[in-house]
Amino acid sequence: MMWQYGFHHGGMGLMGIFCLLFWAVVIGLFIMGAMRMRRHGNNALDIAKERYAKGEIDEKEFEKIKKALS
Repeated sequence: MMWQYGFHHGGMGLMGIFCLLFWAVVIGLFIMGAMRMRRHGNNALDIAKERYAKGEIDEKEFEKIKKALS
């Protein structure tokens, strides 16, 4: 039997290569999306907390931002 189990002479064949390539692209896009969401996941209050901790804004400005976001 030459075409046993969908393989041609024991090789993967062109469709197998395209299938692997397709799934590699899908998984890569998923990973890139997850990384982008994680990097941009900070909300405004977290940013204000970081700025307050770094001394970029004072307590009065921080409380004003907190009140505006609530």
